[in-house]
Amino acid sequence: MAVPDWSPQTGGGTSFQEAVFKAFASTPNSRSLKKVFLVTSRSALEKAHYHYKLMHEDIVIVLPSKAREATFMLDKLVARPLKRIISSRAGLSGKQQWVDKIIKEHADILWSINPFILSTSIPSVSTIWDIQHRLLPFFPEFEDYSAWVDREEWNQKQTERSMLIVTGTEAGKKEVCSAYAVNPERVYVNPLPITTEHVQLQVDYCEDFINKHDIGTNFILYPAQFWPHKNHINLLLAYRLASLGEQRPKLVFTGSDKGNASYVRKAIDQLRISNDVRILGFVSNKELAALYSKACCLCFPSFFGPDNLPPLEAMLYGLPVITADIQGAKEQYGSSALYFDPRDPNDIAKKIEAVFTDESTREMLIKNGKDLVRARTPNAYVSNVINRLIEYRSYLVNFPKFSERMTYDSSLGPMGALNYH
Repeated sequence: MAVPDWSPQTGGGTSFQEAVFKAFASTPNSRSLKKVFLVTSRSALEKAHYHYKLMHEDIVIVLPSKAREATFMLDKLVARPLKRIISSRAGLSGKQQWVDKIIKEHADILWSINPFILSTSIPSVSTIWDIQHRLLPFFPEFEDYSAWVDREEWNQKQTERSMLIVTGTEAGKKEVCSAYAVNPERVYVNPLPITTEHVQLQVDYCEDFINKHDIGTNFILYPAQFWPHKNHINLLLAYRLASLGEQRPKLVFTGSDKGNASYVRKAIDQLRISNDVRILGFVSNKELAALYSKACCLCFPSFFGPDNLPPLEAMLYGLPVITADIQGAKEQYGSSALYFDPRDPNDIAKKIEAVFTDESTREMLIKNGKDLVRARTPNAYVSNVINRLIEYRSYLVNFPKFSERMTYDSSLGPMGALNYH
């Protein structure tokens, strides 16, 4: 099984991991679970590793990225034998038994905050964002059968052995339970968090960036990689159909090219809207902050989800959000978004028109969006999982390796308490 690299160009997955890692490092109740391996990516850790100094000495982070990159900071984070094994040219699959052995020696719980778990040799927590390879397997993203198989094998491994599986919605939970015959009690619904870091970048955003691309301050934003499932074509058709007045807003796309950008450019030319559409490619956090700050609305037509970060980011910046009515979306965003059928350009066009012509609708979406994201902090997300893990102590106290480090504290009431030491 191939383990993907999570660079910033991979999109929302990296942003999610950065936010959760930082929150885990700074959340007080994370200290109540000693010797937790938090599995994150190299790119997430590179931006947040200074938080390591704030962490409890028994909380350790391991990197499940490509083998040649997984040596980053391991001297400070875990025993040298694991560093040597992970950096071996044989890769993780050829050394899995040794990885399992060392993890068992140095950790009690393994929490993977991306969908690719390193080991199931100890009680583990898995994070599953979606199972779209099962629900929409005909997309070109899965034409390479090995890509489909990799996803399926990782999910099978996680769902079969994980102590706890974290999803963002009840819809996602039902999909996982149905596809992999999982006991629903092992699946925990924890809504996707949103970091406030982008807001801090907003203060010094670069006006030159906006002017350079001739975007102006009246535009519709869609930040998404150029995959077929991101549904750029139906959005272009909708944009062409929408009646938006003489001061027609521009349509701005950002995101790395995953093979579909040339097709999107061709469609723009054929629709004769080249003067109104901008493709900026991958943008930095600072540049994305500038775009969120100046956009009129976010339109998010992706077929995959519903755990998508851009709608939440847009709400944080006070943008009205128009998004695809896919399974779980209304559960995720509630009354904070307008919904459309992502297969129907006419419906998309009508919802875009509503945001630009109905001021009361626009104001309602902005208010509800700000209310929603206020409670969706990374610290709350981490605390929810940690509190759920603490509930599992009644199981774990029966494991010999846990029992050896337990003490009975009679000062905490008649029943006392078992604590780690």
